[in-house]
Amino acid sequence: MINETRSKILSTAQRLFNENGYRKVSLRMISDAMGISIGNLTYHFKKRDEILKALLENNLVELNTDKAKSLDDLRSHLLQMTKGIKANSFFFADMSLQTMDDDLYEYNSSNVKKQKEILLKKVMDLRECGIIKKSVKDEDLKDIIEMEMLSHVTWAVNSGRKNTYTTMDEDSFIFLSLRLFRPYLSKEGIRQLEALNDGK
Repeated sequence: MINETRSKILSTAQRLFNENGYRKVSLRMISDAMGISIGNLTYHFKKRDEILKALLENNLVELNTDKAKSLDDLRSHLLQMTKGIKANSFFFADMSLQTMDDDLYEYNSSNVKKQKEILLKKVMDLRECGIIKKSVKDEDLKDIIEMEMLSHVTWAVNSGRKNTYTTMDEDSFIFLSLRLFRPYLSKEGIRQLEALNDGK
């Protein structure tokens, strides 16, 4: 029951934060939306930033850390990463949240570092199994990971919102992300990329 209430608090808060922005949502608004007392809510989360940290932590836990053996595995991971960012788009849309206190800044920095490490590991797995050319240097892969992280945040925050530069759907965006790897792919990697494009 405690875990069920906690999960409902998180999902309700996430919805309200995404609809209204983090700073406009109070603990009272969350408890009212759930139909529970403020005391019941604060039993689970004393402060709003505890909810924020829990939401960010949930995204990290949900990332698959299994070894990547194909470009489709990488595609699945990038899709999962994008969904996690979209789920908490309020956080990425308001950059001041990332620095509102030292603890949250450190927590988010740690999260970003772990996500980069997981993504880099998957890309290195692909190099190890010959999907990415073995001659590609670690530094080149790290640069691509930086671009992947930045582009995913930008796309996820702006998708579904009226804007002039992010008009592609999720599948097209993920495929474009994979195409960043094209110069580094082996013949087998290019074959897999083309197969994913045909299946799109």
